[in-house]
Amino acid sequence: MAHSFASTLLLAAIGPRLVAGSLLQALSNERPDPAVFPSPETPHHLPPAGTNVTGPKSTNKFWANWVVEEGRDLAIHPMPYVLKFESSPPNMKISRSSAPHIVYGDSQTNGPDKVRYYFSPFINEFGLGAVESAGPEGHVVVKEGLFGLHAEVRGPSGTDRRILFPIYSGMAYVSGLYEGFTPQVTSERALLLLEPVADGIWRLLNNGGKEFRLYAIDTAGNFADASFEFGPDGKMNKAFHGWIRLAEVQAPEDHAILDLHAPAVLIDWELDVPGGGAVKYHFTKHASVPTQLLHFAYPHHEKLMTGNTQQVAQLTRMRAPTKGRMAGVTGDQWHLQISTAEEDGLDFLPKTEPRGDRVGDLTQKAVDTLAWFLDGDQWKQAMFKGSYYFSGKGFQKVAYTCLLLEKFHGLASTHTQNCADILKKGFQCLYVPGTAGCAGAPMGLYYDHWWGGAASREGFSDKGCRTADFGNACYNDHHYHFSYFVVSAAALVKLQPEMAADAGFVSFVDTLIRDTTNPSSQDGYFPVFRSFDWFDLHSWSRGVIPSADGKDQESTSEELNLLYGIRLWGVALQRTALRDLGTTMLALCAATIREFFLMKSDNEHHPGAYEKLSAMSPHFMDDGLTWVWSLYWSASLSGADAVGSTTGASTTPSAPSGVNVALDRLALASSEAAPELGAARAVDGLFVTYWSPAASDEDPWISVDLGTVQRLSHIVLYWGEFYPLSYWVQAKDDVSDWSTKAVNLGAAGNLQSNMPVNTFARFVRVVCQSSAGSDLRLWEIKVYADEVATTSVTTSTSTASTVAATTAAATTALPTTTTAEVMTTTAGAGTTTEAMTTTAEAVTTTAEASTTSAAQTSTLYLGPNLALTKPVLASSFRSPTEFAFRAVDGDSGTQWASAGSDQWLWVDLLGLHEVHRVVVAWGSEYAELVIQTAPDGIVWTDAATAARQPGLVATEFQPPIQTQWVRVLCRTSCSIRELSIHGGAPSTTTPTAPTVPTTSGQTPVSSGVNLALAHPVLSSSQRSAEEHVSKLVDGSESSEWASAVGEAAPWVWVDLLGVFSIAEVAVHFGDGAAQYTVETSATGEKWTAVAMDQGRANEVVTTPLRGEAKFVRLVFKSLDTSSVSVRELKVFEASSGGTSSMAPSTSSVAKGKPVLASSQLISDFAARAVDDAMGTSWASVPVGEQWIWVDLLTSHDLSHVVIFWGDNIPSSYNLEISSTGVTWEVAVHDVQPELAGEVQTDLAGVKSQWLRVYCKGDHGCSLRELQVFGAPSGAPRFLREVSDVAAPLKWPLCLLFAVVSVGIALSLPAKPDGGRQIDPKDQVCLA
Repeated sequence: MAHSFASTLLLAAIGPRLVAGSLLQALSNERPDPAVFPSPETPHHLPPAGTNVTGPKSTNKFWANWVVEEGRDLAIHPMPYVLKFESSPPNMKISRSSAPHIVYGDSQTNGPDKVRYYFSPFINEFGLGAVESAGPEGHVVVKEGLFGLHAEVRGPSGTDRRILFPIYSGMAYVSGLYEGFTPQVTSERALLLLEPVADGIWRLLNNGGKEFRLYAIDTAGNFADASFEFGPDGKMNKAFHGWIRLAEVQAPEDHAILDLHAPAVLIDWELDVPGGGAVKYHFTKHASVPTQLLHFAYPHHEKLMTGNTQQVAQLTRMRAPTKGRMAGVTGDQWHLQISTAEEDGLDFLPKTEPRGDRVGDLTQKAVDTLAWFLDGDQWKQAMFKGSYYFSGKGFQKVAYTCLLLEKFHGLASTHTQNCADILKKGFQCLYVPGTAGCAGAPMGLYYDHWWGGAASREGFSDKGCRTADFGNACYNDHHYHFSYFVVSAAALVKLQPEMAADAGFVSFVDTLIRDTTNPSSQDGYFPVFRSFDWFDLHSWSRGVIPSADGKDQESTSEELNLLYGIRLWGVALQRTALRDLGTTMLALCAATIREFFLMKSDNEHHPGAYEKLSAMSPHFMDDGLTWVWSLYWSASLSGADAVGSTTGASTTPSAPSGVNVALDRLALASSEAAPELGAARAVDGLFVTYWSPAASDEDPWISVDLGTVQRLSHIVLYWGEFYPLSYWVQAKDDVSDWSTKAVNLGAAGNLQSNMPVNTFARFVRVVCQSSAGSDLRLWEIKVYADEVATTSVTTSTSTASTVAATTAAATTALPTTTTAEVMTTTAGAGTTTEAMTTTAEAVTTTAEASTTSAAQTSTLYLGPNLALTKPVLASSFRSPTEFAFRAVDGDSGTQWASAGSDQWLWVDLLGLHEVHRVVVAWGSEYAELVIQTAPDGIVWTDAATAARQPGLVATEFQPPIQTQWVRVLCRTSCSIRELSIHGGAPSTTTPTAPTVPTTSGQTPVSSGVNLALAHPVLSSSQRSAEEHVSKLVDGSESSEWASAVGEAAPWVWVDLLGVFSIAEVAVHFGDGAAQYTVETSATGEKWTAVAMDQGRANEVVTTPLRGEAKFVRLVFKSLDTSSVSVRELKVFEASSGGTSSMAPSTSSVAKGKPVLASSQLISDFAARAVDDAMGTSWASVPVGEQWIWVDLLTSHDLSHVVIFWGDNIPSSYNLEISSTGVTWEVAVHDVQPELAGEVQTDLAGVKSQWLRVYCKGDHGCSLRELQVFGAPSGAPRFLREVSDVAAPLKWPLCLLFAVVSVGIALSLPAKPDGGRQIDPKDQVCLA
């Protein structure tokens, strides 16, 4: 079958696009792992259209508009020409704008004196069309390459007519290969002149003053003979077989050059990258004509050209829509050379060592940041942001924290390897399907066979493709998103070289590189160099989302990050070709960015007025090599290079030095964009946190209390990529008003402000100007003092109190809202009060009460929170949604609230810690508080007291106190949004819990004892109030716990309240089953996976185990339904002959323990019966039979009970015992007290965890103290649920309470009665 010339030309050009060898080697020629990159089940939201290209297709090249249906009528930008196709009749329209349109800003943008943007409108100067009509499919892309495409227009069915348009970046002529069509030249302007110049050459002129040259060249490369003519209407006199070409004439002297090179038609273009910074272009012409090719070059090409294969022609330079004037260059090859000396020297960190005065700061930041990561798995907050973009940023911040730890502590350091383990866990969530603990990680990538790429599953088949994760599913910004993972992966291999042998990990990272930067057409699964443009020498964004403005480059620093990462990945895996390719591309891109994207006043490639853009910082911003890299980089510079220059009389660019006295101090702000972006984040010394005010805050401010009046030297602010136009630095001491010390222009990077001589201040404030609606990010505020003596802010008053311990506690209370105005030259007056009170061992200071019109909502961060999600217990709670766990859930939007006065909340830190700070974030009610500690969770000692103050109350202990249990006692009713406890591991040996011995080498045999029954439990979520996590261990198969709908990896854990040898775990699933991993822990913090199993709906699945644990956790994945449901979790102990015994206690074992009662009077609630105070009492309502019980928290061998009766003595009472807290057995019958006072009852031989006093008669009872004596005999068991208790009551309980974390919330709130006498018919709930 004979082929037409155009089809033969096309077939001849489909061979290898890239020259063999060199650096362009495929990373793989296999499909990405289907388990990690599955195929989508539904079509792509924007599938390919108007293309006959098979296999992977380009998405980010200049012609992408034409391969998506809704973009086919839009323009493409091959430069310097802009093209748009019109189908009926067929016409390739050409736009050539000589002068861009400049748009200035206004008061709402960047100011009326600055250029906001410029653009070149599409004006159809001339067009290459045809007289005859074309087929209905319009223009079809039939070939793609690195530098351009071939688009074809075909005649109607049954005809052989066609026009082939080879379109390439920098083409000097717009060309069409005609077969059977009659050419027609068009213009949307009036065609003033179309005159012949010579055979096959015509001169065109329109009424816009544009002159073009028109050529007709046959297939042998000769100009058409005189028989071919164009009429004044632009139509040729007959059909043509050959090339019709158009080129703009800039000046009369251009005629000869354009005419000379017109027969040389570009039809293909190959790339060679041989290494050493060399880049070669090989052009293919349509015929063996001796004339060299004429092509346009950008200014940076000229600087890179080497050798004599190309030569700049004497052609008038042509201004492109962007990047300035292009020069005509002749040659069938171009040789470019870039120096890679700088890039060859790049490593993970700058080679220059950080200055000595910065090493300590960097080291401490790295260690503190690691501690923050490890505290309650907070690394997930940094690394798992849902999207690939923001998650990737978190990965690289963790990676560079690890690299700094390696730098300062060594590769083998525990710090370094713990950090690397975090990075490894994060990656495993991406490349190991079903990995537990991955909530918040990106939802995964498809392998998209429509386009050939790794595309996000988020929005893949709907409009979310354009916006979700910045359009990742539509191939927008892949080279930005994936860059962070590539750099981080290289760092991980450096820190843990064994990862280079992890095939799944390497394949995952290789796939990200193949998707963005596939170097070879031998890899048939991805387009070659999706993002990088080897003509423009930088990358393009936007993907397949159509745009009339064409592609864009929106983040040069992130593009550099990818190329930098490719170099590092090649280094880490010892892949020389990939390393050198990344190095070459990095050097080329850096040169291009310097040439075109740094908007300096001498940049000649943009309109002259463009230099009036807002100042742009040369520093790397947060979206580039991350703040961690930037801090190290700036620390390695000296003098003026270390910090950004700013405008302001008191601001200089000298490097910060000395000790940052603002570190971990109390900070306030006018607002915060989110709870995790509070003011304290700017003084926490961490790499991964920052303060950001609310968008509605017009003049946001942040202040820090230095704790003492100090003579200030200088202040350094580190702004992220979003900073204010300007800001004021203000200071004040304890009594003065705010005074402005510096006024600075905002910029990204470190900005230092020197303070005037003898600036004495305790408080420093930064007030931002013209910031409303912006996304400000202040990563760090550092305050440096002169090395002189400071003045203490508190002086002790005389006291006659006896200090009962050697530890002193300084407590600072922070008010949350005030009402005065800010923002005058000297800002609105702040007030400071000091109140000094001394009790047994506490010093209380009321700190600064800054005045502002904006509510202060900042959440304090003072290091890892030891109390976060730990077991808690409360003496009461006000409502079902304000239970104890709300105070340690890490959510400042929830709170625990007490049911009355003298109520308490305690937390078990799950091990002995040195506590140096306790912070109480009050809710809607605040109270005088007492902080108490206990060595055993039973006997409590006052450690500090604080006066009643709203907001945040922080108590510091110097020296630290050693404790496992901390209790906060409120003297009046109170509510706590968050209780945070800060400290670290003790300097002495931590006591360990007793273990149950097993015989070495033998498999444990189940003893049949369910260790989980009625024990403390915690879950990641719950579906409804009725499906609370306590249902897991309530011993009932008819109730169940269910996770929240849609949670991908829910979990539950149970505290066995002792270390046991585990034989097996049995899980009775409800309707929602799932795969699950069984994990164990000795502390409840660090977990080890010990088994995996598959759940089955409505069946019991038993998993054998071997080992010791105190905590058992189930992590679910691959859910059968939208949530998982479990009716019962059972943990069985291995058989053991171990025994234990303890001596009887000489004090009441009921003191301070959980209590519950059938009813209470408002001021005489249940906890009064075990408070060890004879001046208080519990009293029931004076109606019917009443009861009160105490939970001893473990089984006890009882000896005797002492009851001190109150004013209301029952006619008789029973002493009852229980092993469950639900069913009761009478131990002593019908004891008849005769008088108020002490009554002792012998219980020798009785064993129980719960003891109940059951009052008989018709008028209730009251007692001042219930004392129980005995010795612990076993592991504790907790109440299952209050509904079981409510059943035997004669009246319904007014509300149920929740079992939360460790044990239960211990009391039910009394219904307020407005001070009226309580009617016996009113039900009053209590505990």
